Amino acid sequence: MEDEEAAVQSALAHYESIGDRENYSDVDAVASASVVAPGNTAHMAQWIQEYVGGELFPIVVTETYPDNYDECMERAADEKAENARPELANPSG
Repeated sequence: MEDEEAAVQSALAHYESIGDRENYSDVDAVASASVVAPGNTAHMAQWIQEYVGGELFPIVVTETYPDNYDECMERAADEKAENARPELANPSG
């Protein structure tokens, strides 16, 4: 089994690299698309939930991301560059 602490540190390093927080002052968190479920965001959410409690719910966009890794990452990069906020299929959770 993967070392949980190493996985947490890797995920945190990833999130540090994906954007300038100044551009996201109106949001609680910034995540990136994952091709394989559960992705990094889901793992982080599970670990946080285990630590602090609370409910988990999926964040689902109306236009699903491509299954192809390169295409998925290209779309995520484009959305980041455009400061896009994809429409959510379940906005209230």
